[in-house]
Amino acid sequence: MILVAVVRVLVVRAFVVLVDGSPAAYLERGAKTLLTFGDADPSIWAPAIAALAKDGRLRTIELRQIDGQPASTHPAVDTLYGAGFADGYHGPTVRG
Repeated sequence: MILVAVVRVLVVRAFVVLVDGSPAAYLERGAKTLLTFGDADPSIWAPAIAALAKDGRLRTIELRQIDGQPASTHPAVDTLYGAGFADGYHGPTVRG
């Protein structure tokens, strides 16, 4: 069984996705930059990131960078679209 949790960190409006207690993804303040950890499976953390907007914790997530590269060219971009993100002006975007 895989346990997924989204935790707000001490930085206001920054979030960490934990999978079985280990960090999988970190959404920086401003919801424009995402960092992933190790070989975390995007099919697990992408829906958790999208849920931040869908559940009303954030109004909009507009990813411009993932792991230091443009979000639109990151290998996980198709998984983000499958989780509810859509093409936005600056990159994959989801709104609440």
